[in-house]
Amino acid sequence: MNETPHAPWQSAGARELFIRLPQACLVVQAQSGCIVDCNPALLRAVGYAPQDLLGKPVTTLAPARARIEPGSAWQAMQRGVDFADTDVTVRRRRGQPRPMSASGSSLTDGQGRTRYGVTVLRDLARHRQAELAMAERTRQWRGLAHDALLAQGRERERIAAGLHDDIGQTLAMVGFKLGELGQGLQSEEALRLISELRSLVGQAARATRTATFELSCPLLEQLGLKAALESVARTAESNLPLRVCVEGNDPVPALPEPMLGVVYRVVRELLLNVRKHAQATQASVRLHGSARAFRVEVSDNGIGFDASPDARRFSPQGGYGLVSASAQLQALGGRLELQSAPHAGTRALMVLPLGSGEAGAPATGHWA
Repeated sequence: MNETPHAPWQSAGARELFIRLPQACLVVQAQSGCIVDCNPALLRAVGYAPQDLLGKPVTTLAPARARIEPGSAWQAMQRGVDFADTDVTVRRRRGQPRPMSASGSSLTDGQGRTRYGVTVLRDLARHRQAELAMAERTRQWRGLAHDALLAQGRERERIAAGLHDDIGQTLAMVGFKLGELGQGLQSEEALRLISELRSLVGQAARATRTATFELSCPLLEQLGLKAALESVARTAESNLPLRVCVEGNDPVPALPEPMLGVVYRVVRELLLNVRKHAQATQASVRLHGSARAFRVEVSDNGIGFDASPDARRFSPQGGYGLVSASAQLQALGGRLELQSAPHAGTRALMVLPLGSGEAGAPATGHWA
């Protein structure tokens, strides 16, 4: 054996870290391809004693067929070259071979020559178990978030119904009674006060109707998503040189109840941003449904903005409204992508999976 377990391939402090690492690690001399060091985690994983491995070719740990495979991870370990996340089968002293993932890094001397290769091995079975556990936790979280959105939608409808049936009707009756009261008065001062009161009641009634629509859009329930979004578009256009076009049809099969409400609220938030900030003359809302996913694209020809995460964190377009919108889409397994640049308009895309279709993995431009 050319090297001892305490060969000076690393400092004492680094070797202490090497020994305590929970991942299985070994060091190979690049010239001979022999193991010069290994940590306790590796010995536990393969069941060998140090004397069984030190000074032996690294292919001692490889099944016979894998030792001679050209371009294999074992060949890379022997040469001490860099490689990453390569599946290997490791031969154990007792028991079945163990599937592992190997990554290697070269160590060079002062003249740039490769002297050693350090390989880290991860137990794939444990790693996959952890991935499955994480996926299950994500599924449970999304289920809870879905239920919360459903409960939130029902609570919105309850509050909206209360505003319409109780407060709205009461305000309408007050306005009617004030009109009757004004008919029997002669004093100009009294008539002026009655007029002011009726105006204030009218403002309160309009505010109540607006709040009712923001909480629960009757058109969404009665006529469907496209009609509700066309109503939002007309509101966005009001008193501005802005034209908003809504294209596409409601998807078949129909969207689930929580998804409909989220899509409606997110589009309304996006068009509100167009109205307030974009200085646009044209905007569009495009709906597209397939068996795998439902997509809604909102775009405009406005002034745009810097859409990088750091730049938009405190911008008008990066306010709490869209942060909330993105969170609601993620709760349904979807995503929100935002693309914009100064003087280049803005494009926002929401993607929601249908059934067991497209996953909600983030793509380039994803804003979370």
